[in-house]
Amino acid sequence: MGNAAELMKDGDRLIDPDMTPVAVDNGYANQKICFWVADGEGGKRIEEILLPSRARMGITQVSAAGPGSDSGIYTLNGDPWTVGVDISAPETMTGKQYAYSDVNAILVNHSLISAGFGGKDVRLSTGVPISHFYSGSEHDAGFLSRIRESISVPVVPRSTQRAANIRKHDIFPESVGAAIDWLIGVDGSMRDDVELGVAICDIGGNTTDISVIHSGLTLDPTRSESVEQMGVMNIRSDLKRLIQKEHDVERVRDAQLDAALRTGYCSLFGRKVDVMALISEARRITGRRISSFVAEHIGDGSDLDCVIFVGGGAAVLPNLVDEYKNALVPHNPEFANARGFLKQMTYLG
Repeated sequence: MGNAAELMKDGDRLIDPDMTPVAVDNGYANQKICFWVADGEGGKRIEEILLPSRARMGITQVSAAGPGSDSGIYTLNGDPWTVGVDISAPETMTGKQYAYSDVNAILVNHSLISAGFGGKDVRLSTGVPISHFYSGSEHDAGFLSRIRESISVPVVPRSTQRAANIRKHDIFPESVGAAIDWLIGVDGSMRDDVELGVAICDIGGNTTDISVIHSGLTLDPTRSESVEQMGVMNIRSDLKRLIQKEHDVERVRDAQLDAALRTGYCSLFGRKVDVMALISEARRITGRRISSFVAEHIGDGSDLDCVIFVGGGAAVLPNLVDEYKNALVPHNPEFANARGFLKQMTYLG
């Protein structure tokens, strides 16, 4: 994990020199954090940190290390909250209201602290699904203002850590961030081979976003849309149901499902069980739903330079990607939006 001591600014063009730019793609399933670090060769690279989006109101875990060491426990508006990988029955909130919810504010602040920015001045950027960002053809100013207000409410850590000082908060549309990541290099250079435009298929935890971007970073609103209740969390829900049925178990925790999706094995009764066949079936079910939505907006992709798949689903739904002749999956696709947000703050103002 990177830390704030390694941070560096763009030496050619300092953007808000008193504030470190930090991008947090604050998803339903995971928090993706990106910031600049020195690469050891006089340049810079983007550090990437992934944290599960799991929080619950109340104090559900206490450190055995003694007073002052209870990291992950916070107070917001007088209420205690706990954040951690092993949180059981985490608070769930989907839809547009998630962006300005208390659970989102807790998770974003926890992300900043975990990345090493406690007590430091930051310029924060977060994202929302493209259909939430716009109201008609205009930015939904009231909605975006409500998000900023929710994040500005003080979050107080119970441990000796301090919250980050959020001096400025930018909000960007998801999937458009992924387009910027593809179009702009780490050094700020712009691709010059865009002729027809690109489609971004952003398969997140609970939302799938489609954005068609033409040259000049112009958005085609007629082919851009978000759909909720369709994403990686559906795979996890289907896998949970399949494991419970196949192995006759009552409870399967999120941490078990996460490990299963990473390794193909699920820990049941203290032993590793091969669940690859069940994972394939869960992916097939969700993949069919998403495939229909994607095809509705971009067809076969023949009128585009490429169809770029990003988000957590890009890595776990290879059959969907294979449907397109000009498909492209960037390195670490789950971080594409956060990298794009960071580049937008740094190079586009």
